[in-house]
Amino acid sequence: MRKYHKKQLLDIVQTIKEANILIERYIKNENFDDAIKLLIDCHEGAVNVGSYIEELEGEGTITVTYLEEYCRLIYEIGVAINEGKNIKKEFIILHNQIIKVENSMINDIKVDKLEVVFLPYKASMWDSLESIYLAAKDDPQCSVYCVPIPYYELNQDRKPGQMHYEGSDYYDDSIEITSWQKYDIKERHPDLIFIHYPYDDMARNATIHPDFYSKILREHCECLVYVPYFVSPRNAVQDYNAYLPGVLYADCVIVQSEEVRQSYIQHYNRFNKEHNLNYVFGKAESKFIALGSPKYDKVINSKDADYKLPSEWEKLITKENGEKKKIILYNTHMFTWLNEGETYFEKIRTVFEIFKNRKDVVLWWRPHPNTELNFRTLRPDLFGKYIETVEKYRKEGWGIYDDTPDLHRAIACSDVYYGDGSSITELFRAKGKAIYYQNFNNTELLDNFGCHITNIFMARGELYALTFNGYLFKLGDKGFKYESKLPVSPSLPRYRNYYSQVINDDSIIFIPHYEKQITVYNSKTKEYGAFELELKDEYLTEDKGTNRNFFEGIIFKNKIYLVPCGYSSIVAFHLETKETEHCLDLRQLFPKNNMKSLSYGWTWLNENTVLLASMYTNEVLEFNLDTHEYKIHKIGRENQSFHIIFKYGEYYFLIGRQPFILKWNYETGAVVIYDKMPDNFKVTQEQGWVFYVQNLRPYKNKLVLPGGFTNMVLEFDLDSCEFKKLDVFDEIINRPIKIESNKDHFFITCIYMSDNFMYFVHKNEVLYRYDFITQEIEELCDIAPLFSTDELKDLNDSFISSMLKGENTQVKSNYGDKLNYGQSGKRIYDYVKAKVLK
Repeated sequence: MRKYHKKQLLDIVQTIKEANILIERYIKNENFDDAIKLLIDCHEGAVNVGSYIEELEGEGTITVTYLEEYCRLIYEIGVAINEGKNIKKEFIILHNQIIKVENSMINDIKVDKLEVVFLPYKASMWDSLESIYLAAKDDPQCSVYCVPIPYYELNQDRKPGQMHYEGSDYYDDSIEITSWQKYDIKERHPDLIFIHYPYDDMARNATIHPDFYSKILREHCECLVYVPYFVSPRNAVQDYNAYLPGVLYADCVIVQSEEVRQSYIQHYNRFNKEHNLNYVFGKAESKFIALGSPKYDKVINSKDADYKLPSEWEKLITKENGEKKKIILYNTHMFTWLNEGETYFEKIRTVFEIFKNRKDVVLWWRPHPNTELNFRTLRPDLFGKYIETVEKYRKEGWGIYDDTPDLHRAIACSDVYYGDGSSITELFRAKGKAIYYQNFNNTELLDNFGCHITNIFMARGELYALTFNGYLFKLGDKGFKYESKLPVSPSLPRYRNYYSQVINDDSIIFIPHYEKQITVYNSKTKEYGAFELELKDEYLTEDKGTNRNFFEGIIFKNKIYLVPCGYSSIVAFHLETKETEHCLDLRQLFPKNNMKSLSYGWTWLNENTVLLASMYTNEVLEFNLDTHEYKIHKIGRENQSFHIIFKYGEYYFLIGRQPFILKWNYETGAVVIYDKMPDNFKVTQEQGWVFYVQNLRPYKNKLVLPGGFTNMVLEFDLDSCEFKKLDVFDEIINRPIKIESNKDHFFITCIYMSDNFMYFVHKNEVLYRYDFITQEIEELCDIAPLFSTDELKDLNDSFISSMLKGENTQVKSNYGDKLNYGQSGKRIYDYVKAKVLK
């Protein structure tokens, strides 16, 4: 019997119990007519309850036997009333009998049946529910219904416009579809309702039929379950996801991992506190349950052999010799396109032009399913251009256009993902396939090129700039001209592979950060040499799935000593023999478990000894480059740590990761801490450090201190040891951000010191030069990368070649999440079933 039906029957029995008391009162007051009428009603109610139990449970239940006895007692009491007999004793027996019925109904009739209904609104998102449905369908105790529900486009006045309904024609034959007009939720009151649409009436572009809003559904089921229609690429969700209506009104929210669960809980609890809700929508810990996502089930269990492609698609992906071409799934996200407008149209034109004439690869374009709807409702000014773009692509016929609901066919049949950031990348990652992002800010390059400069430096009298993804530029008359692209190990994404560089004659030696190789660039011949370091696993420190190895390099006697970031050893690389030497094990010197990075800045103590500042402790490591002898100096307070160290006069100065500067007398050990900041100085965003110090050095007795996120730039006088505000930087600090994606970057992205000048790149991608003497700032140029036509072609061809080989994929694949190995649907169904039946 279903829990709802049992509850209904128990409610009827409770009513009969109350009626029995009223009958006894009628008789006591000699109101015999009303007593007889109520006896008849009780008899009829008991018969109906018994009949319903037999209909659901079959004949022969003990509960029906007790009901039959109850009906016999009612009959005898009725006869006794008509004969004027005393029936006090009989009423005691009657009361006991109905209690016996009630107890039997509670204990002998088991809740072992379920009615479960799934309410998808878009067939393309059915994968977020399908494996749960299939698990329910396989359960003989369960009656399961898939009821697709209609949705409406919203007009400009936010009133419902055109209705859409994706019914049986949109689903596989294995899914039995029930019409939304034939399944009455209020009447049937299912035990479980599963939804994947959480917005109710909050979305800007569309809404489902109001009868299916979560706040209404919750009143007509035992348990409302929301399963997100997406999976989160970064194991976290944006805050609004935790307080959408479907999340608030759901009894259970099923999420893909424990990390995502904690993200939901954090946002939900903050929302609850800010709005003084007193957990009216339930406690977060019991609402959010990490059981995996059915979307992973679908992608893991799908194979390309499961799908038969249309004949015209087969022709496109087959070479003349019968071999299959590589297939690149091109995914364009609707909101990225809507927000970027014309720029995005330029980007997509570039992508199409490049792939149109390729014979070795096929582009499989799959726009987000809601793209057309969103252009029509939110960007009607660009709707015609979107339709024109689609029609042109389809008419030319050189690539696949996929507007079907079946995302998983596209994932199973394609080799590579390319396009915008999306939850689809998570599914590709689970499949172990290569993933590459496009960058719409550069419309000419396929690569995820962003002009985020992380280093500027001088070599052979010329100023170079290096981007975070390894593009090298040289400053010319008109801006930064493309010079070269640094080699990166095939297994690594192009992201901060090299942290800094050391100049050695004509050679620029790039220091590996996420890399495990040293790269040497000859600025005269423009040739590269890449030399693998013999690093040892026991010294590696993993941070978010990657290894951050080194920060800087120190050239000494034909070796380059590498300043460690997360690598727990000082390493020397022999420039002639190319051998790797491990010089000092740092694991016993610094608490590895508490330190993501070991040292950042260094300076010379004498001709063969360096001092390295510790980033997570109040220590300085003294290290002899000849003998490898070392000494630890503990300075300052226990809760302090350092970014860089340099010498001025007879003192060493250390810039703290916190807002202070420390002056240290090496000979005497005396320390003075300067932490009195100017009035109104503020850190506007916590980073674990305050001042941006890469390549920072003083000019004479003046040290400029730009913050990562502070409301002012400071100057520190190394003689008077006082801080003061540099007003000349205020205008740049307060300048609006030109590129939205750069708003979370540091105020300055890199620095280069030369004589009395400090060159710096602002996050608006502008190169400036500060003059210590005049205290003026000169704007030199925008960081606008310049490429020739041939360079663009070579770079794009090289990028496609890397894609087809699966090199430098931008998202780590083949991850092993124990919750997402293809069985999430069964796990979710079993959990909610147990919750309802208990």
